[in-house]
Amino acid sequence: IEKNINKKLLNAFKREFDEKNFKLFASNYMKIYSLKKKESSKFKKDFIKTIYVAKSTIKTPNNFYNFIDDIKNYKYILRVYFPVEFIKHNKEINLTLKIEHYKLAP
Repeated sequence: IEKNINKKLLNAFKREFDEKNFKLFASNYMKIYSLKKKESSKFKKDFIKTIYVAKSTIKTPNNFYNFIDDIKNYKYILRVYFPVEFIKHNKEINLTLKIEHYKLAP
């Protein structure tokens, strides 16, 4: 089992971030209307960290918390950076969040 977990992690660190695929994954929890790449930098010598800012709408805060729970099983190594901005707008909530994608440096 440990070997399979290590293989899964290693494969995840090798993947390029695919915005279309991420939006499809996130569509189970929120509607992303903007996803912008902000910057990339070296992280701890062996990794590249790329920051994205997502603007979306959700129906309830539970959708966001379910997204956070499920992101750990997603095919990329992602981290949601807090604080997250929630703004109530009519029957929906506007959500702005920063996402960090990690991959192995070339």
